[in-house]
Amino acid sequence: MSMWTRVLVLAALFITSALAAESYVVVRLLDPTATSAVLESGAVPIGHPDLEQDEILVYTTDEQLEKIQNEPNVAFVYPASAELISGVPVNSCTQPKSDLIAEYIWNVGHGWRLAGQTATRLTYSVQDFSPKLGKERTLEALSQALAEWTKYVQIDVTYDATPAGPRNLTVLFARGDHGDPYPFDGPRRTLAHTFYPGDVNPEPIAGDLHFDEDENWGSGVDPDFQSVVLHELGHALGLGHSDRPNAVMYPYYRRLGTLQPDDIAAIRRLYPARQDTQGTQTASPQVPAPPVQQPNRADRTPPTLRVLSPSTTLVSTSAATVRISGTASDTGGIERIAWSSSGGRSGVANGTTTWTIPDFALRVGDNSIVIRAYDTAGNTSWRNLTITRR
Repeated sequence: MSMWTRVLVLAALFITSALAAESYVVVRLLDPTATSAVLESGAVPIGHPDLEQDEILVYTTDEQLEKIQNEPNVAFVYPASAELISGVPVNSCTQPKSDLIAEYIWNVGHGWRLAGQTATRLTYSVQDFSPKLGKERTLEALSQALAEWTKYVQIDVTYDATPAGPRNLTVLFARGDHGDPYPFDGPRRTLAHTFYPGDVNPEPIAGDLHFDEDENWGSGVDPDFQSVVLHELGHALGLGHSDRPNAVMYPYYRRLGTLQPDDIAAIRRLYPARQDTQGTQTASPQVPAPPVQQPNRADRTPPTLRVLSPSTTLVSTSAATVRISGTASDTGGIERIAWSSSGGRSGVANGTTTWTIPDFALRVGDNSIVIRAYDTAGNTSWRNLTITRR
């Protein structure tokens, strides 16, 4: 079963009783140009400037909704939020559509929990801060959002100033092309994207949260960083999107500082509920904010890393192996070039400033490969490839 088939089958489970006899719904299309079938159902289209290009907001009856659901071009349908209905400005969580990211299913993979362990232990770090927020406000928002998720489940998260470690949620503010296949697009459209946990994505990209530095990040203004980071942390812990308009994990960001019942129920399907000594579910203590002061080292500039072959980040091939090569440079010198794959393999490339991964074995289907350069001061840069073996 293909990734898109799995998404559509699971998404169909959420076209549910949440939709009333007459209701406002969002219709996601496989082909965004083919809208006639939806409109011919008799549903009334409602315009909203912030809708995704492949979505239509309509007012529909049960009979019209049944026709829409049976259209082959309709991926799924979900209830519209009050913000969408009223026409107020919104931002969508436009998670990339690839094997690294899946949409509209509550649980993506099995999260970070290890077999035989009740409590899940993770670290988090910030690779690059945004001057619009500053270190103190960024770390405060992260601490509060992490505390909200860990209040309900047995996850312990501590701050680590070294973003290269395993099981680490690395936060990055960046503009445009920033090393993965999903470049940011400037103000107002894509605010952020997040990579799901290590059973879905390879280390070190697993769990990383990327925010578009071109956005007007601030406290109490739109986009509201506190609300966005609370939503994105849900993805980093293993949750997909929800079709419930009240939820933090609804695909259009909502100004919320606390989890809603649907969010809590979803995260407890991945991790055990937090309990006190009497077995009663209880809240965890606040995740302590880390010190603002970062390690004092002279060199904070990440190395330059280039992948020369393959020449694109998305590749389709019938070959059983592929040769990956490129270059890296840094004023202080390159220590090593490491790689990891979605199949659980990892290793070190041959060479440093000119490097090669010879005869990388491809499994049939999609292969996600993360390549990371380390300089002698501990700074890192990375690139991601997705190679599909036919």
